[in-house]
This record gives sequence, C-alpha cells and structure tokens, in this order.
Amino acid sequence: MSSIKRPDFNRHLQNTSIDVNKAKQDTDLAGVNLDKADLNHDGKIAGAAETDQLFLEIDKMDRDGSYQSMDVGNDKVKSAILAAADQAGAPGLKAHMARIEQMTGTGGTGPTNTDVAKAADDLVSNYAQNYGVDDPWFNLDPKHALPANVRLGGLKGRWKCNLFAGNVMAKAGFEPPYYGNRGSGEYPNANQFFKWSDKYAGQYGNKEHFKLKAEVLNVDQMSSDEKKTAIMELLKKAEPGDFIFVDHRGADVSDGGHCRVVTENTLDDQGNGAVKCAQASHGQAEVQDEKVFDFTGEEHIWLMKATKPRVGNS
Repeated sequence: MSSIKRPDFNRHLQNTSIDVNKAKQDTDLAGVNLDKADLNHDGKIAGAAETDQLFLEIDKMDRDGSYQSMDVGNDKVKSAILAAADQAGAPGLKAHMARIEQMTGTGGTGPTNTDVAKAADDLVSNYAQNYGVDDPWFNLDPKHALPANVRLGGLKGRWKCNLFAGNVMAKAGFEPPYYGNRGSGEYPNANQFFKWSDKYAGQYGNKEHFKLKAEVLNVDQMSSDEKKTAIMELLKKAEPGDFIFVDHRGADVSDGGHCRVVTENTLDDQGNGAVKCAQASHGQAEVQDEKVFDFTGEEHIWLMKATKPRVGNS
C-alpha cells in the first residue's frame, strides 16, 4: 500500500490558505466536508488545526484503517489531495505525491497482496528444496546480510520459515523488516515479526512494515471453546497474501515460532474448508491446509498484511 502520512500532509500545507467557496467548485473535493475543516467559519482553511481537520475529512474516504495515513492508491483520496494542493498553492505537496508514486510504481498503487501470494507460490514451485531444514538456502533478497543467488550451505540444519517470509516480501515488492531498521541485514525470527506491525512498531522502536489485522494472545490460557472461537475469527479474516505468524509455547526465540503466507482461504463459518498457506517446513517449502486445530497449541498468533513498498534492489 502506498500512503501519505498525516504529518507530511500537514507540513506541506503550512502557511497556505484554501478558499472554502472556491474549493467547493472543485469536483475532486466534492466528497470532502470543507465546511467542517473551516473551524473558525471565516471561509478559509488555514493554520495547523484546520489543516489537520482537512486531513481527517479527506481520510473519511479512505479505508486503510488508520487516522495517521491515507492510501493514495485510492483514486478518490489521491485526487482530493492533489486538488487541495492546487487550491492551497502547495507545489511541495504535489511533489511529495509524485515521489510516492515514483517509489511505489505506476499510479502510486505499489505491490499488492496478490503479488505476495504469487511470490509465495513461486518460491514453493521453484525453490522448495532450499527451505527444508537439511537444505542450503538460496537467498533471493540482495538486501539480506547473506549473499544472494548462491547456495548457502552454512544454513543446513536450520529452520527457514522466517527466511521464506522475508524472501516472499522482497520478491513481491515489499520491504521485509531487518533488525536494526537500516533497510538491510537479517530478518527477525518468526515470533518477532509482529514488532514491525502498526500496533507494536512504536513501542519497540521499529519502522512499520505491516498492518496488524487480527491477533490472538495467550492462547494457552484460554478454554477449549474460547480458543476455537478466537482462532476461527482470526482465520476467517485471512486473505491471500496475508502473513500468519505464531509464537510457540515457551521462551525460545530462534526456533520459537513459525511463518505462513496465505494463498487461499475456503474456510466457512462452520469450520469447513481450510486456509492454504505456503511455508517452509522440515522437508521443503510447501503449501499446507491449515485449520483451527493447527493453531490451538500456540501461545500467540498474529495475522498481518505487508504495507511497506520496497525501494531499490528489488
């Protein structure tokens, strides 16, 4: 998802003014309540408070789930922002939007969940033998700390689910999280990816790479019925291209979790069907059918969607 952050929008409209009556004639602003952004009712939108309110009014057309950003892949949102920039005489805001488009692809839409699901299927089809515990890894991410496009025999004997998840993100056009937040390096362990989601990134000093769609915490403390209900609700929200990360019971970190990439979801309200997930396993990378009982023995479960487009070395 390509997005503009609330502080960036407000910064570019500093020291500008929008004539409310004139702006109402702009069809690209037809869905925006400009009067509500005019807090002091003087016919102008100006100043920090009114600019911030304008952001919130445009954000009402958005569905990215955050009041701190707007998805500029949404054509109505994008058009409204550009119209506001024109009305305010704010070329900096238009230039900022152009940079977002340049970074994330034509039209600013960037990679999608579909790209993630396709990348996962590709790794299973073409590199399955590089994701078994006893196999060498074949890294596809030039930003990873280890060399790309060579067989890495030093990783024989290691579980590779986090390597699978990170390479899927890179191949799909998303930026995987790297320890240190330097834009390169090593991927987090499987049960640490949640620390780069919108809910948790701030408290761990990380950059956001995911939207947290759902989570089930402390599964081991729930009754049998509570587990089934909570896990079912999470799995019903899973869409192709989403990631499911789990933390196994216990304090282990290096092999204390697992990563899955959703490729299909046929699960219904009665528990029929399954969530198909591409993943590294003991023998090789493969797609497995997952149901509620596959998660009842975990400690924590996170359903997340990649959001940070990749820039360079894609």
